[in-house]
Amino acid sequence: MDQNEKKLQELMSSLNAYSRQQMTPTMRWKITDLYEECGGQKLLAAERVKYVLPLLQQQYRNRVAMRGKEYTETPQGLFDKVVWFLTNPKAKPSILFNGIPGTGKTTIANAIMDVLAVLYKDEAMKEQITLKRCKASELGEMVKKEQDKFKRFQSATVLFIDDVAFSGESEVVNDYGTKRRPFDDLLEYRYDRQLMTICTSNLTEMQFKEKYGERIYSRMCEMFMILQCGKTDYRQQ
Repeated sequence: MDQNEKKLQELMSSLNAYSRQQMTPTMRWKITDLYEECGGQKLLAAERVKYVLPLLQQQYRNRVAMRGKEYTETPQGLFDKVVWFLTNPKAKPSILFNGIPGTGKTTIANAIMDVLAVLYKDEAMKEQITLKRCKASELGEMVKKEQDKFKRFQSATVLFIDDVAFSGESEVVNDYGTKRRPFDDLLEYRYDRQLMTICTSNLTEMQFKEKYGERIYSRMCEMFMILQCGKTDYRQQ
């Protein structure tokens, strides 16, 4: 091996080590089982993955019942797709539930957050992970009046934003007189760090592109798994 090849290997090694240091524990966060080393053996300490599907289905039913409604079957395969998203490290870091009003988008997104809160109860209480929920319509006021709260939401391990592009992303004026859109800021921050973001919206993909422009839409395409929640308004049944 000549000097140039040796130097290149050293630089590559340093670059790879630097890249690993940049990866935070929450990047590309997915549900996993917990293992512990004991006497040189890797032992299962906490099972999580196999419980995701039954818990998710049950909590969806619970959420429907909370509103005094009867459970109606969700679109074929939707739960399986959500479980794959939540547990597969190869899945995109974020998910967008799309569809007309009343198709169960908010219900299943809230069910996901509830299941995560149960599966990671101890970690969440110790703030090793943070689970945050908000309406998109709350973001503007949060930026203007509660910057610290906005930053906590921005950096949460998992963030659920309901009704994106419905009423909360109009431009707001910050302290320096420049205009900004809260959803854009959140998305840019979480895109850079590959943080799990759960969104619901009535907009189609093309309407997203028209509202946010090519740059934000491009990031959304890379970052989000998009699931359609059907065409039935269950509220009218």
